[in-house]
Amino acid sequence: RLLDASVRGFGAGPPRGAIHLVDDAVRIAFDAGLPYAGLRDFSPDPRLWRYVPLEEARELRLVPLTRVGRVLHLAAAAPDCDLSALRARSPDLRVQLHIAAEHELRAALARASDPVS
Repeated sequence: RLLDASVRGFGAGPPRGAIHLVDDAVRIAFDAGLPYAGLRDFSPDPRLWRYVPLEEARELRLVPLTRVGRVLHLAAAAPDCDLSALRARSPDLRVQLHIAAEHELRAALARASDPVS
């Protein structure tokens, strides 16, 4: 599900201008030395909101992708997002940032379900 949109295709077709936005995100990821995450149709696992509360994620435009061991994978539109609150809340976790297109981040956050209590 986290494959580059150019590899997996857009299905019925991207929104007007989306290809350029994805190209920009891929360029930002490449320039920053970070992986790119295509988030089309991606819905975050509600259990991951314990690391990044949903309201904070919406404010910072972060989407939790997965947790593997002590590594939390997050998608953001820019490599310089503020992760200080996350690091203070979960100091034992290492964060692996992935770059995603802004419109895909917004759509994934809009699909996000309520956090687990």
